[in-house]
Amino acid sequence: MRDELVGRWRAVRSGASLQQLTPVDTEPREFRFRDDGTAEIVAGPIPSPRQERDWEWYVLGENLVMTAPVDAVPAQGGSEAKVDDLCEQIVAVGEERLILDARPFGGDRVTVFERVT
Repeated sequence: MRDELVGRWRAVRSGASLQQLTPVDTEPREFRFRDDGTAEIVAGPIPSPRQERDWEWYVLGENLVMTAPVDAVPAQGGSEAKVDDLCEQIVAVGEERLILDARPFGGDRVTVFERVT
């Protein structure tokens, strides 16, 4: 499954369930999974990792896990750097489509991504 994820994916539909998907019109999330285990996440409400290190990604069973160090934000009361994790269940992955479900990990959405060439 890991090899199938390598590439660039853009969110096109999202919703509370597969039956309630609507088009993603503003700032769609985009994932760029590299073969070396690093990733770039573009747009959406995702914390920015430190500049010297990319997100790391891996597959555990049917779950996609992404981690990245995030710098402290003193303006928001943070004094220490931390590690942010994103976990989503892989519902389906194919040559052109990827469906991720954040709900098993406390999220509130299912997202359909299409491969960007």
